[in-house]
Amino acid sequence: MRRLFYLPLFLLAVVVGTTSASAQQTVARPPAIAFDISGKTLSESKLVKSIPMPPNAQMNVLDARRLFGAISVPESIAALAQFQPGGELPVELLIVGEFDNNEDRQKMISDSQLENAETVQLNGKDYYVEPNVGNMHLLLEEKKIEIGSKDYLLAQRPALLTAALKAAMGEMGKAPFKLAIDMEQDRAFFVEAVDMAKQQGVPPMMLPFLDLPKKINLLTLSIDPNSDEMLKLTAKTSKPSDAKFVANAIDGLLGIAKMGYAQAPKEMPGVELYQAISANTKTSIKDNDTFLIIKKPAGFDELLQKTMAQAGEMNKKMMKANNLKQLLLTMHNYESVYSKVPFNHDMNGRASLELSWRVRVLPYLEQLDLYQQFQLDEAWDSENNKPLAEKMPETYGTNGKTPYCWIESDVQSFGQITDGLSNTIAIIESTELVPWTEAKDISIEAAEKMILGLPDGQEIYVGMYDGSVRKLSNKVPADKLHAMLTPNGGEAVDTSDF
Repeated sequence: MRRLFYLPLFLLAVVVGTTSASAQQTVARPPAIAFDISGKTLSESKLVKSIPMPPNAQMNVLDARRLFGAISVPESIAALAQFQPGGELPVELLIVGEFDNNEDRQKMISDSQLENAETVQLNGKDYYVEPNVGNMHLLLEEKKIEIGSKDYLLAQRPALLTAALKAAMGEMGKAPFKLAIDMEQDRAFFVEAVDMAKQQGVPPMMLPFLDLPKKINLLTLSIDPNSDEMLKLTAKTSKPSDAKFVANAIDGLLGIAKMGYAQAPKEMPGVELYQAISANTKTSIKDNDTFLIIKKPAGFDELLQKTMAQAGEMNKKMMKANNLKQLLLTMHNYESVYSKVPFNHDMNGRASLELSWRVRVLPYLEQLDLYQQFQLDEAWDSENNKPLAEKMPETYGTNGKTPYCWIESDVQSFGQITDGLSNTIAIIESTELVPWTEAKDISIEAAEKMILGLPDGQEIYVGMYDGSVRKLSNKVPADKLHAMLTPNGGEAVDTSDF
């Protein structure tokens, strides 16, 4: 059930940095935060459609976008209380979402296994109870979702939104994302948060910005990816000098970001896009108000597409490196149990050497159920084992074939690697895929030919016996590459040079 709560709560977490709530008042506190989100409008924008999911994202990208597009959040507020001993941050909140259809609601219930969850009746309706997230309650109706603390759920809705927040939300029009924070309402909370940050230590360059919560009375943010004015931030203060302070602070933060991108590698995704956006970003002051407006630059769609393609490629590389690190960890876990590396170990006669080491390490990849379906004393393509190749874990790749190959040698244990674990390659990301269950790896000679024959600019990942991962290209000297591939050749090699 906990997974269902986390989706709506991320909206609040972005603002207040928590998903915990423990307020027990009988009268709901006036809210300090209000936000409205049109999930469908945002999900259909080119900006959101272009964003790739991180490699380790827990939710499938299609499911995430489908769910995000199915829910709009037209009524959402939160109140902040004082920090309490023990580090908990009490929050009262109410998030009301609307589904496009009942199918999406049913999917949330089935995915989160709510049928047997604990319920409580409020206002004549049955709410699901989440014991691990403070006093949060959840209501799922046919095309509606409500999540909130008990006091807010029982409170009269029209009386919850303050005049200041109501006016601020109205001024932002029909933007698909609107956020308003009444800093006067909970000034003590924001000041205390700043004081805690100072006590814990912040970089000196950030100190001037910590006075912002004391200067700003009301902060609003509207985002509309489909508009020429993509983002508008407004900070209302009490006097012109405070407005100037806020403007200088915003310009300072933009300057820090600009320096960061100026020092970033040219191949880093988003550099060109940031430069174009930065040129269309402007701060201004009118009376007691400070404005930050970001307009859509010329060629935005093309730059966005290029950036997302670069980010997608970087995500793929990160996934490959993470997968390789995980395989190296399984190698170490296996060795700690058997005192042998898994690559050519027959497990005291219980495993066929025709069956890949990738199968033998399955229990250390949290794949015990799959491991137990194999007949270890049979070949990889036996009547029992061959169909199991279709169940390949994502760590190895897709479609039953994998690039991760062991560098073949006579090594049985770490102690036999006399050249040093950090100097010797154990697993390589081969350019040729092999069936993951077959004991098919790569020889030292074939690995040398593959790496030295890589096209200019292309790199592959290799995993060392010590568990570290590095990238190699055809620029690596042939003698050093040979030294890294041999476990006990006696060659001296300094891998820090490349």
